[in-house]
Amino acid sequence: MLVIGSKGHAIEILQIFEQKNKTEKLRFFDNVSSDIPEKLFNKFSILKNFEEAQTIFNSDNKFVLGLGIPNHRRQMAKIFQEMGGELCSVISPFAKIGNYNVNLNKGLNIMTDVIIYNNVQIGEGCLLNTACSIHHDVIIGDYCEISPGARILGRVQMGNNCSIGSNACILPKIKLGNNVTVGAGAVVIKDVPDNTVAMGVPALLKPKIDQ
Repeated sequence: MLVIGSKGHAIEILQIFEQKNKTEKLRFFDNVSSDIPEKLFNKFSILKNFEEAQTIFNSDNKFVLGLGIPNHRRQMAKIFQEMGGELCSVISPFAKIGNYNVNLNKGLNIMTDVIIYNNVQIGEGCLLNTACSIHHDVIIGDYCEISPGARILGRVQMGNNCSIGSNACILPKIKLGNNVTVGAGAVVIKDVPDNTVAMGVPALLKPKIDQ
């Protein structure tokens, strides 16, 4: 299994594999950082170019995303799938996932102490970080990031490429568009259109300046 990334979130992904006792053939990929060693923690090989990754795919083409930013996750998933890789999910054994009508797409990171209740749909490539909760009848689009401690309450609908900050709360029945960013600790009490930032308590809305 290849983990895309070797710092930050990738190190947290490593702990999930430790929890599952599946680190024997684990490798990491990082073609960006200039200060990385040959091996992570003197144990796990770090591949530094696409040619090395392609060689690994000849015997094991499975990979998981170890990046936090939604656009980076989407971009790297596309590159490695085009190389013949199989995008896989990694789910902590300490996550709590409902038993009824929970639809989890591929490429997810579901971290320790995440709670997903019944009747929930999670799109491709999403990161559900430590101790966030996804409540009943929630729909989350592709390549979204739900940061630690965030609360997505019942019947929320979320578009693609959204980023929800730590300890933010999205109140019931709210609709978030595509490319929405919600700041840490924000409380969202009304719908948020595409390409918008929501910050504060209650959250105030403003257009993203990079659009």
